[in-house]
Amino acid sequence: MLRGLALRYDEAIRRSPLLVKMVTSGSIVSASDAIVQNLTGTAAFDPARSAIVGIGYGSLCFAPVVHCITTAWARLLPSSSVACVTFKTVVDSLTSFPANLAAMTGMQVVARKKEVSYQLLTTDVPQAVRNNLWPSVVA
Repeated sequence: MLRGLALRYDEAIRRSPLLVKMVTSGSIVSASDAIVQNLTGTAAFDPARSAIVGIGYGSLCFAPVVHCITTAWARLLPSSSVACVTFKTVVDSLTSFPANLAAMTGMQVVARKKEVSYQLLTTDVPQAVRNNLWPSVVA
């Protein structure tokens, strides 16, 4: 059964790689947020928050960025030698990782609020990124 599911997923990703990655990433991020909410138990479960984070970040931000990066790497440095993998890892760690973490931090701020306002987007989100980005990268 799992083999058949894996084969269907592989076939789907070959036909529509970006769409499948967006659906997969959105589902995983939504489920992860739901699990975190239930395990922390600090407030009532908020399905809208999980959907906002999953769709807003997972589907519409993370998946397209990672798709573009991995396809670009495959064209620019097709080798899978240790040196190439190390180089790709260092570049990704210094560029796309902090950018994705900043996007996720900002999306979490937006998802926790009931209303999106100008102040939220221009003050609260940048402040959260400034306060949390580098401590999260270093941790």
